[in-house]
Amino acid sequence: MSGLFIVAHLKGWFDRETPVVLNKKSGLVNIERKGIAYSVASNTAIRAGDQFKTKAGAKAEFLIGDTSILKLGANSIIEFVSIDSQTIVELKKGELLLQQPRPNANTSVKLGAVEIKQQTGSLLVNAYESTKTVMALSGTVAIADDKLTHSLNSGEVAFLLDTQGHQYEIEIRELEAETLSNDQLQQLLVLSDDSSTCLTKEEIQEVVSKRTQEVDLARKVSPTNNVKFSSETGESLTPAQEGVIGAYCTLEIRCDSILDNKEKLKPEKEKYVPDDGIVLSSQKLRLEPSETAFDVLKKACSTAGIQLEYSWTPIYNSYYVEGINHLYEFDCGFESGWTYKVNGWFPNYGSSVKALQNGDVVVWVYTCDGIGGDSDD
Repeated sequence: MSGLFIVAHLKGWFDRETPVVLNKKSGLVNIERKGIAYSVASNTAIRAGDQFKTKAGAKAEFLIGDTSILKLGANSIIEFVSIDSQTIVELKKGELLLQQPRPNANTSVKLGAVEIKQQTGSLLVNAYESTKTVMALSGTVAIADDKLTHSLNSGEVAFLLDTQGHQYEIEIRELEAETLSNDQLQQLLVLSDDSSTCLTKEEIQEVVSKRTQEVDLARKVSPTNNVKFSSETGESLTPAQEGVIGAYCTLEIRCDSILDNKEKLKPEKEKYVPDDGIVLSSQKLRLEPSETAFDVLKKACSTAGIQLEYSWTPIYNSYYVEGINHLYEFDCGFESGWTYKVNGWFPNYGSSVKALQNGDVVVWVYTCDGIGGDSDD
């Protein structure tokens, strides 16, 4: 009986009323409480010190009193530092959306030494290794460290560049729909039904529609029984091993932007540019758990015999792709180089950080304008 009592106490079965509750979840969401980790259920009362971790494809929604709603994305980790007079949530990894529709909400988000506050409105916060962003979807956001406070207006995004020891340089830009992930766009569509946001529903739907068409086309033209891989060896699977694909992704490598910028191309590199600009045509590949956009590129190039060079970048805690098929950064202008997109979106963090999910469409593109805008289909 004493063992059952301890478990019940840890899981909050006897908790007094708390201002923070895990309202609902989808997929696998774990809680770590007093050093013990377990899968958490909806309607769990939250305590200070609780840490939550969402797995791939999972989401969680927390109600904070009657003033705030916090939504946690997949592959994310947060800790509730305080839940008394002020709720403080530290985002350790991943993404969260904080909605504070009522005035004088008292919930803030921590990113290392930076604290993010907003009295009324909605904001998105991302934390992927050293790449961190704060997006003001509506209302004004204050970003403060031990030295300065930066004001972020609705429709602006702040890039927090990690210099050292969680000290950040902050760069503020205008928020554009094209820079948002598909999950973020869907969240904005829901928000736009309930309140005013910095992007119109028409702007959001235009980007969503464009990406959907691109993904549908890639899946349609991808050979379904062409190349399959073993994660251990990187070699093609033999016909006897093939069977039915479980999780998969679609991968393509292209450099067709060079065809429109040949005057910038180094003469000795011309022989490495295919006539149609396609280095590797769209392929449907077997996807192993926890594989990233970098992992699938590496094993695809290994199997197909495509030259690949990369290096580790400590500040971003990610691999940087220097060259594919002997085409490198600056080979076609001072803004040229390799970048990648997943389901039509260009992530603003390294490819070895971007975990893939079943059905994702990955395209590695050689860009000549520095941002990939010249690679649109």
